[in-house]
Amino acid sequence: MIYPWEVAVVNAEPSESTGLKGLQEKLFQPVDIAWLVAFRIITGGLMFFEMVRYLAEGWLESYYINTPFHFKFFGFSWVQQLPYDWAMQGVFLLLIAASLGVTLGYRYRLSATIQFLGFTYLFLLDAAGYRNHWYLLCVLCFFLIFMPAHRAFSMDCSRIQGLKQDWCQRWMLWLIRVQLAIVYFFAGIAKLDRGWMSGDSIRVIFADEGHSQEMLNFLYQPAVTEFFVWSGMLFDLTIPFFLFWKRTRILAFFGAAAFHLTNGVFLVSVGIFPWFMLLAGTLYFDADWPRRLLARWGLASGAKIPIPTDVAPEKDDVPLERRWLVGLLSVYFIVQLLLPLRQHLYDGYTSWTHEGHRWSWRMKLVNKQVGKIEIFTFNPDSGDRIDLTRNYTNALVRWQQSIVAKQPDLLLQFTRDLGKKLEEKQGKRYPIHANVELSINGKPPAPLYDPTVDLSRVEWSLAKKDWLLPYPGK
Repeated sequence: MIYPWEVAVVNAEPSESTGLKGLQEKLFQPVDIAWLVAFRIITGGLMFFEMVRYLAEGWLESYYINTPFHFKFFGFSWVQQLPYDWAMQGVFLLLIAASLGVTLGYRYRLSATIQFLGFTYLFLLDAAGYRNHWYLLCVLCFFLIFMPAHRAFSMDCSRIQGLKQDWCQRWMLWLIRVQLAIVYFFAGIAKLDRGWMSGDSIRVIFADEGHSQEMLNFLYQPAVTEFFVWSGMLFDLTIPFFLFWKRTRILAFFGAAAFHLTNGVFLVSVGIFPWFMLLAGTLYFDADWPRRLLARWGLASGAKIPIPTDVAPEKDDVPLERRWLVGLLSVYFIVQLLLPLRQHLYDGYTSWTHEGHRWSWRMKLVNKQVGKIEIFTFNPDSGDRIDLTRNYTNALVRWQQSIVAKQPDLLLQFTRDLGKKLEEKQGKRYPIHANVELSINGKPPAPLYDPTVDLSRVEWSLAKKDWLLPYPGK
């Protein structure tokens, strides 16, 4: 059988076939498993920290329990909040235990599966809380389920005889490397946004982070602002290539470390993302870097670990024919490359309409503020206008209110739900309209939604939203 990704052609040149076969052989060559152990500990450890932090800060209640209305991602309306508070608390406690299990390598496959399912459930539960780094962690947690990260330096090795293995296959390392490179590169492409390149975005971001006036005076200097604008964009666009290239790898890693430390400690609030990306940057070094680092610190012998030069297909950790696995990975990366580009299928300014914004690694590009929000209807009998803005503020918790007004698919969900409830209560269909004014980067507010459109009758889909008004800025 000929598979599409094998690019087999009748009478093809032998060198092409050999090249493709050689690439596949390299992908399945064994490499030191030390990098994978480090990745397991980094991911599981930061997940553990994130869940504990959410409990300690009371964010479990504010984001997941005391939120009567949860907004959905398209296609995931079936993800619902558990009916009891103790059940949602149990999800967090189970996630903490699973993340600790992943970190320690204890009952790893079970722990990794629970970690992925639990964290992805929380991520999908409310689209208003979308975060790029949570999306990335969901993807990486899924990968970890199928990787043999527990075959070294784990509690499972101590309790399961014959589990220990000093190698994994090269494709696993390159899967993570390429995924991180995609995040960087498309974050850089996104920074070509007019708001970012003008410097308006970063000036507003600086102001929102609570810096002192003296520090803001320094950051607002044109030369300083231009430095952050251009360095941020160029860093994201180029850092993956400098990390891939061995000659520039060390310099690039320390440059990336400085970049992420500056973001994590000083400039912007983006949760655990800069710390994860800083630590994940080590994965671009040779696969045995943890062993060499521990040996340099005197914590390991430094003896060379024998790694086989080849491994039979029946010993693969993923029980899938190699050609099929390469095909699946190819399809996955094609999707990852296309998702950030889908914004070009829509007319208009993406930062204004939000169409194609999610799943595209668009981070900290503009600052959007709600200048005015009015939700209203008309009495179907008298035609009198009835203000429903209080229904909006009463139904949503404070952190949701400004987010929902700025994201059309979320406001559409609310207005459709409100129209349905009014019809059930009054026995008549009430049109639902919205007049929302937004400001981007401190510019004068402008209306986003066409106030003449009955949003309760608009179908929720991925099609272009013709009920949005164009961005008035240049």
